[in-house]
Amino acid sequence: MPQQPVITALHMLGVSPISDPTRAVDKCYTVMVDGKMVGYVPDDQAETLTQKLRYMKVKHLNKVR
Repeated sequence: MPQQPVITALHMLGVSPISDPTRAVDKCYTVMVDGKMVGYVPDDQAETLTQKLRYMKVKHLNKVR
């Protein structure tokens, strides 16, 4: 199944995929899309990521809806 545009955008914005074992997840939030875990975001970057993702959604950038 092809990757959803929102997941691609999340990875572009700094979300580490769950398949990436190099990041320590103890200081990260779990990122979920449609009830499925897609990765982790460091807690100090979560607010910025949220703002950027909202902007992308409003402006329909990168097919994020």
